[in-house]
Amino acid sequence: MERKIFLWLTQFCGAEAAETWSVWVTVLAIALIAWLSYVICIRILNPIVTLLTLKTETTWDDDLLNENVLRATSQLAPAILVGVLLPDNLNAGEDVYKWTVKLTEIYILWAAIHLIVVFLRSLQNALDERHMLRQHNLEIVRQTVVLFVILIGVVFGVAILFNRDPLGLLTGLGASAAILMLVFRDTILNFVAGIQLTVNRMLGRGDWIVAPKAGVNGEVVEVKLTTIKVRNWDNSIVTIPPYTLVSDSFQNFNAMRQSGARRVSRSVLIDQTTIRFLTPEEMATLYEEGLIPPSVTSSDLTNPIVTDNPTSKESAQTDSNGAGPNPETSMSTNEIRTTSENSNPTATELTDPQKGQAQSSRNNEAAPSKNNQAEASVKNGAATSEKEQTKSSEKEQSEEQEKPKYEMQEKVVNLTLLRKYMEWYLSKYPEIIHAGTGRPELTLMARQLQPAPQGIPFELYFFTSRTQWKPFEHLQADIFDHLYAIIPRFHLSVYQSPSSNDFKSPTP
Repeated sequence: MERKIFLWLTQFCGAEAAETWSVWVTVLAIALIAWLSYVICIRILNPIVTLLTLKTETTWDDDLLNENVLRATSQLAPAILVGVLLPDNLNAGEDVYKWTVKLTEIYILWAAIHLIVVFLRSLQNALDERHMLRQHNLEIVRQTVVLFVILIGVVFGVAILFNRDPLGLLTGLGASAAILMLVFRDTILNFVAGIQLTVNRMLGRGDWIVAPKAGVNGEVVEVKLTTIKVRNWDNSIVTIPPYTLVSDSFQNFNAMRQSGARRVSRSVLIDQTTIRFLTPEEMATLYEEGLIPPSVTSSDLTNPIVTDNPTSKESAQTDSNGAGPNPETSMSTNEIRTTSENSNPTATELTDPQKGQAQSSRNNEAAPSKNNQAEASVKNGAATSEKEQTKSSEKEQSEEQEKPKYEMQEKVVNLTLLRKYMEWYLSKYPEIIHAGTGRPELTLMARQLQPAPQGIPFELYFFTSRTQWKPFEHLQADIFDHLYAIIPRFHLSVYQSPSSNDFKSPTP
């Protein structure tokens, strides 16, 4: 090509000028051919390839043969043309020829490495869009491969420049490994730590991690070979090296999200002085309010309720052997009322029975006078008050008889009853997971911890299907709001440190 250009230039400017300008015109012609090849690839070939990929059913070719990959491939075409045309068509001396060959080979090497890097980026994006292999931290894998490709390219580039064997250069690098380790100590540590995080699947994008020493409590947004970016819940970005997570412990909540169950473990301090046995009347009240779970009713109570039917009342008075009602103790309602009416003596009869009888006979025989009328009115008022007292006492007795009576096999402690009630309450909660819902590995219990000077910690331990932060906190608050409100019904109280209001002197 240069000879033809030289002959063409001699027709216009002579032999000496043609010999000087022929080299530059040849280089310019080869550069123009390389540029035209690049334009043809960009303007003609790339649109044709894009049109063909859009007509296919699969979407993999759309992602792998995207615009960036086709552009990198187009840059490879002029590099190959320059490498083929320039050394063979440039007769400018032996040194110029050698450097021309070296530069064209380096250009081809750069174009090839650039194409590999762009293709790996497109492959990672395609896998991320399809949520494939997300747990393997593809960003670190891609950066590792890119790093090795660049290192190999640098070794081959140096070998091309200095006419050395690439294996010999690698051997020299091995001999200087000690110096390289001292210079790039942190980079090497983070590089190895990033590979460990990827291989062991310790971390992934989108995971919720907590690392107190590094000030991290949020979601991982980016995982690279030498840096990890975490967005804390206050929207601040924390960038930490991978070696920090490998050398120190951190907590990853990704397994909790995948299992669909999040644990709740919170306790309330109960005042120890309020723990005691419940009386039958208190048990009756709790039963009426529905605060006694069925398990406690069946195991601790023999006769849970006594109805208004006299037959059931007599049956409630059976002895321990089940021999039937006791005739000495069983009485009907009419008998109780008659006995109560006849067992109310007047004040005169209580002091002197004989005077009382004489006074009553005189009052029946004597004609009423003004004084006698006054005495009669007093007596009638006393009799009326006695009847009202009798009626009120009968009413109280009937109300007490209507209340459920409990015959407990053993005394029930209010804290024990609260514990069983909360376990029953949690087991009926729709969004709490336990053995009854098909997850026997998830524990549900209400327990008391080691007593402390502030009281006895009463802990609720269970798992819920709400794994997201806000719904989880709302469910936890609803359950403990119910616990705070129900504790006084069991005649217990929550311990609270005295405040300034507790030390105020009472108002006179």
